[in-house]
Amino acid sequence: MTTPPTSPALDALDGLSVVVRLAAETAAITHTHPQAVDGAIAVAVAAAFAVRARTEAMTPSGFLTKVRHYTPSGAVHDGLAEAAALLAEPDPAAAARVLGNGSRTSAADTVPYALWCAARRLADYPAAVREAVAAGGDMDTVAAITGGVVAAYTGTQGIPAAWLAAREPLPAWAFPEPGSVTGGRGRADMLVPRPHPVPDVVWTEEQWQRIRTGSDPAALDHRWSVHTREGTVRICHSRSGHAVWEVAVTSARGGRRPVSAIVEASRNRWMALPGEQHGTALLAWILATAATGERVPFRP
Repeated sequence: MTTPPTSPALDALDGLSVVVRLAAETAAITHTHPQAVDGAIAVAVAAAFAVRARTEAMTPSGFLTKVRHYTPSGAVHDGLAEAAALLAEPDPAAAARVLGNGSRTSAADTVPYALWCAARRLADYPAAVREAVAAGGDMDTVAAITGGVVAAYTGTQGIPAAWLAAREPLPAWAFPEPGSVTGGRGRADMLVPRPHPVPDVVWTEEQWQRIRTGSDPAALDHRWSVHTREGTVRICHSRSGHAVWEVAVTSARGGRRPVSAIVEASRNRWMALPGEQHGTALLAWILATAATGERVPFRP
């Protein structure tokens, strides 16, 4: 709920419905209460409209009205209506007495005030964050939501240089390895993700580098594309771009090895059922071809 995602799908007509769906799906992993899911949806939609506000005129009231429109009915939805009614209130503490400040550790007590701050200070990141903490309560959560939404509008250039310099460094795993062909759709794109067996193999570091830097499309019959991202190998249909497998990889003595996989089990996307011999053999063939850089014999 505290991390406002944005999506390139915003350029499509159904972009906001995609944002709503993805926000609900990702929130449900850690937040099972319906209000928490509604809060995540509101934050994601707010970030989406913050991006749109770069090119579309949007008043604070209009901003909150749009976010409320996409937020499911309930306590968070009602809180956004109260937030819109309080936009002229000069005192953050007074607004928080109505909207909440996160001290009750619920979405309805947190999101309306966070988005009240964001709507009022969308072009001023420091002012938005200061206003978010001015009311006390769960200040880090409120400020994380407010700051994430406002940064979607201002970009990192809106964050003071001194604040950026004071950040804790991100761990190395947060960045792609140099030379990686990153991206590719993963399990979030799958309609019916299911577990799938992986080949018992260890790749040398040289082979892992080949996988990371991409395969010759001709070696994979121009049917498959291979990408790496955050410790996974993603295998997609070249024509549709849809993910068929996402394979988790870990370090092993002398190289890397696949440890688990998810496969698309929707017959609209992929015909082989999880664990079927053909699909298992095809996954092994794609990985072997990517690791060697040459087409290897296919053994179904």
